[in-house]
Amino acid sequence: MTTTLKIPEKPITLIQAAQLLAQAVSPDNADAVRWSLIELLAAALDGTLRGRNPLTLAPVDVAGIPPFEYANFMVLTSDDLRQLASMRSLRVNDQARSEQRQESRWQACVDAGLRMPTNTFSHFPRGIGKVAEKLGIERQSLTDDLNAYRERVFRK
Repeated sequence: MTTTLKIPEKPITLIQAAQLLAQAVSPDNADAVRWSLIELLAAALDGTLRGRNPLTLAPVDVAGIPPFEYANFMVLTSDDLRQLASMRSLRVNDQARSEQRQESRWQACVDAGLRMPTNTFSHFPRGIGKVAEKLGIERQSLTDDLNAYRERVFRK
């Protein structure tokens, strides 16, 4: 069974990342957070995991910095967490990313001057194919995302 890791949109600290990993891998183990944090600190120290400065989000080089210091101030972005999940063979829940994609595709249709229906039973207007072509995707992919967006936002 593959465990799914839910990636937050905002950057999180190493300690929060350790808690997130512990919940995903072994939620019943009291020592899981500590072992996850030790693993994260070791990965940051050997360079396989690059944390970021919380103010600038620039990568941080931890050479010569004691682990207890960079554990408190270094953050991981969603991309860093995806990399970490792939290193640990965890599946990633990208619901936030798909919702952003659906919203941007809906907005592309509105920007193209299409009158988008808010009723989930209505047909999409003519011109959806041209918007899909402009976005460089198949019409079916666009309508799937538009249906998901419409169902999520205008559900009645």
